[in-house]
Amino acid sequence: MATYDVVETPSAVASHLPIDSTPEPPVKRSRIKEFYFGIPGILTGAAIGIALGALVQTTSPSKEVVSWIGVPGSLFIRAIKCLVTPLVFCSLLVGMADMLAVGKASRIGWRTALLYITTTMIGATEGLLWVLLFRSSFGNKSKSIEVKAIEFAFACEEPGHFLTHVGANVSCVYDENYNKTSTFSPSSVFVANDIHRSFAKRNSGFTQRTLSQSLQGQLNAIVPSNIM
Repeated sequence: MATYDVVETPSAVASHLPIDSTPEPPVKRSRIKEFYFGIPGILTGAAIGIALGALVQTTSPSKEVVSWIGVPGSLFIRAIKCLVTPLVFCSLLVGMADMLAVGKASRIGWRTALLYITTTMIGATEGLLWVLLFRSSFGNKSKSIEVKAIEFAFACEEPGHFLTHVGANVSCVYDENYNKTSTFSPSSVFVANDIHRSFAKRNSGFTQRTLSQSLQGQLNAIVPSNIM
């Protein structure tokens, strides 16, 4: 009879070795990370957010301060739109492919759709209840904007003379008030209401941006809202 050499595979060798069932000790994180990424950090962030919201509602901060307060939240939302949405889409695709391969797509699909509809209705109902509950405390306080009328004067050919209206008469008169104080007299001032927005406005040619707007624009460029 022919003889064969016995070849031991790594799995066969490993089966004869003693198995160490001692669990590995958990990796200890620093106290700062445990506080920041744990429940205390979440509660602290929520308390800071509530305090800032109440402070903004009770006071009248400038638009620049309000924009800087909203920067962390807007960057977080942009990061979620950039990363989380594609990851969820890919995970759903992989899950559907696995279910189709196993042959349980119809049964699990109905359960998933029912769970999704139920959680969506619960979330919408909860949101409406919270809005109705706190609607009286938080309101959109719109500030009144004073619209300035367009005032101008007509200069005549003679220096220092301007078109003046007195009652129903219009004539070129020497404006003594303007020549002394550089301020037109009421009779030399005409008021126009640009109903059809036909007047051309002076434009500097460049967008005037503040330092805060430039810095926030750079932060928005670093954290895009679209991965594509």
